[in-house]
Amino acid sequence: MRFFKFLFSIKIVFLILCLISGGTIHAQSTQDTIIAARYYSKGEEWLVDRKQDSALVYFEKALAIYKQSNTQQRVADCSDKISKAHQANYNFDQAMVYAKKALAIRLKIFGDNHPQVAYSYNSIGHILKQQDQYEEAMEYYQKASVIQRDAFGDKDHRVADCYHNIGTVHHVLAQYDQAMEQYNKGLTIRINTFGDKHQKIADSYIDIGTTHYHLGKYNVALENYQSALAIRTPVFGKNSPEAAFCYNHIGNILAYQDKHDNALENQEKALAIMTDVFGKHHPNVALCYESIGVIYRYKGKHDTALQFFNKALAILIEKQGEKHVTVADIYILR
Repeated sequence: MRFFKFLFSIKIVFLILCLISGGTIHAQSTQDTIIAARYYSKGEEWLVDRKQDSALVYFEKALAIYKQSNTQQRVADCSDKISKAHQANYNFDQAMVYAKKALAIRLKIFGDNHPQVAYSYNSIGHILKQQDQYEEAMEYYQKASVIQRDAFGDKDHRVADCYHNIGTVHHVLAQYDQAMEQYNKGLTIRINTFGDKHQKIADSYIDIGTTHYHLGKYNVALENYQSALAIRTPVFGKNSPEAAFCYNHIGNILAYQDKHDNALENQEKALAIMTDVFGKHHPNVALCYESIGVIYRYKGKHDTALQFFNKALAILIEKQGEKHVTVADIYILR
């Protein structure tokens, strides 16, 4: 009898130890997840502040913990954010690696027709577009569009984003009528969803303006750029990159209209902001150098123009490589 009582006591002690051990493991796992979430949030803060290298440090810390705890959805989210940080640093190959990791996990978790999968398709499309792989980008944008329409209906703002993305590809392929059709579909939904003062509306105005610009409709393009600036200035501030892109676009139009001094004033505003935000060796700064060079060429100051073209070229070759279309554009201008 004593022997059976002894065995029973051992079982009870063993059960208690298991419960304590399990609780300790669970508590540790929960604590690790909380720490990972903090790292993730910190990475997002750095990403918003355009401090990609710092963002990468925190996202990678979070990723390691989520992998260890086998929290696959969060592994996908971290991979997606790491991809975006690499993309912002113009490390497109690395960006693609992590974007595809995120996609693979989301497909496994959610299946083929989930909005999270559409989100990954759009992310991959953005990278492909920056790599001048326009037809492949279009395929991913269209896949995303099908999923979002099925999930949310034709009038949803996420569907509007898909229309806009598809429009950007039509634009770079010089299919301007098709680009305009997609932009306008997206703009209509965005206005109905957000009103007419939202940053998404400004995004639409910018790309619609650029399409008009390439069609030679400079006054219409200028109106769109000015509308975008009027929205972006109160939302982001007059010294934001978002405002700087508007100054750059407005300067380009004014240069074509032979208003060279006004054009140069806008480009110098854009250059000062871009340099302050991104540093001297960023492609956005190169964009401003290129535009300023064009103005000096129009003014007949070819040596000064060449200096600016060469500055732009040096940055773009370093960041995007010799074979990128933006590099080819500078060679043509020189």
